Amino acid sequence: MKKLLSLLLAVNLLFLSSCNAQQKLMQTVNDAGIIKQNEKKFIGKPFKDLLSEIEPEIKYAYGTPDYATIGVSGGQYIKFFFTQKDSAINIIRKDLPRPTSITVTFMPDKSTNLKPIPIGGISIDRKELVRLYGNMIVARISVFGSN
Repeated sequence: MKKLLSLLLAVNLLFLSSCNAQQKLMQTVNDAGIIKQNEKKFIGKPFKDLLSEIEPEIKYAYGTPDYATIGVSGGQYIKFFFTQKDSAINIIRKDLPRPTSITVTFMPDKSTNLKPIPIGGISIDRKELVRLYGNMIVARISVFGSN
């Protein structure tokens, strides 16, 4: 009986520790500042590592991740929002407090296989961002707005 109780206790502790390990750094949109505070953790790492730490759904993005536009835009970057494109644009036009967004600037990458983001941005989710741009190396992270 004592061995069974010890075994159950050990299994329970193992289960609880594995649950805690899966918690993401950014749980809600209001936690966006935590990403900036932990910026050093992501610098020099693939973009997919940063995306894996963000729980809220990404709905809209714009930027210039492709190298062809680097001279025009001042660098390779993606800015993503947690609101739909129409909502974000309406908020900006009405001069209301900006919706929370995260801008990620990348190390220059001359790869020709990166898909450009159309002018005006696109509706996109995390899986698509990882598929298209997940291997790009993070150089800087900026957080803007408030929810």
